[in-house]
Amino acid sequence: MLCAPASPRVGAVEARTVRLRVDVVVEGSVISGEVADRDGGAVRPFAGRLGLIAAIELALDGGSTDEP
Repeated sequence: MLCAPASPRVGAVEARTVRLRVDVVVEGSVISGEVADRDGGAVRPFAGRLGLIAAIELALDGGSTDEP
């Protein structure tokens, strides 16, 4: 009998669900704000669209919060 793995896998990468809180302030074409773990973890401030992507990546990796 075959059993499904405990967590889903996509190719050779383990898939997981991560819940984040994203607060965004829009001023014209400029965005800023913060990304926070839903479980009350670290808050990662960001500025700009690339900053938002970087803040999400840090939240997923559990990285430092020193840089916006």
